[in-house]
Amino acid sequence: ILDITSGVPVIGLPAALFSVGFFASFYLDIVATTIAGDDGTPDWPSVSDFLDDILMPFVRVIGVTLISFGLAIAVLWLMDEKAQTFLWALGAAVLWGCFYFPMALLGSVVCGNLYGALPHIVLPSVFRAMPGYLLTVPGLAIAMVVCGLAEEYSHRIPYVGWFIAAAIAIY
Repeated sequence: ILDITSGVPVIGLPAALFSVGFFASFYLDIVATTIAGDDGTPDWPSVSDFLDDILMPFVRVIGVTLISFGLAIAVLWLMDEKAQTFLWALGAAVLWGCFYFPMALLGSVVCGNLYGALPHIVLPSVFRAMPGYLLTVPGLAIAMVVCGLAEEYSHRIPYVGWFIAAAIAIY
């Protein structure tokens, strides 16, 4: 429903931003609940305080993503796509983002803000969590590839393609 609503003129962009903030808030609640050792599923986010309940989790997840994949974004913007080393540089930057993102998100949840996603917090935590942490990197990379392929190919299926892509992304 949110995917359909995001394409509607005038309300599409606010609906898309609200949905990203809502699910970011829920995702951060799931991570915080798991860190606390609680086996129960957290409640859906409240929307009574839009700034704290929707907007700040949105900003935090976007911030962690930009910190983690900022190098990949810089390669896309600054490097010539026809250069021989472009694909290697982009691949290395994306792998770095996949390596950095899981611990940066955990650090952000533990600290309660973006400070926990900064390198002087994240990198020592990564090294303390080795070698088990190395299992998350291929998992995130595979998930990104699968979601990208699902998005690309499922939209070619009439009527239900968007549903298949959303189901794969959620899974």
